Amino acid sequence: MLYGLVNIFPKISLMPLKKFRDIVIFFFIVGTSAVVYPAASLIFTAKQNGAYLAEINIEETEISGLADISFFGASGKILPEILDEMKTALL
Repeated sequence: MLYGLVNIFPKISLMPLKKFRDIVIFFFIVGTSAVVYPAASLIFTAKQNGAYLAEINIEETEISGLADISFFGASGKILPEILDEMKTALL
């Protein structure tokens, strides 16, 4: 289990649907080398617009230093644990 994620991911306040839709709050980078463009540019665009970057990968990548938090291991195991913690934090 991943401890402490309740404190890492803040609760999202209610906001108008249009505003919520136009803002990326969390950006998950999962199982990628982050070097294939143009898709890799989305990481930088999200970060420049204030998104919280969470990297999930087997090993460190070129964008690990840019990520707000990195988890190293199998994404099939780690991602469900993160999502469960986030659901708990948001309820």
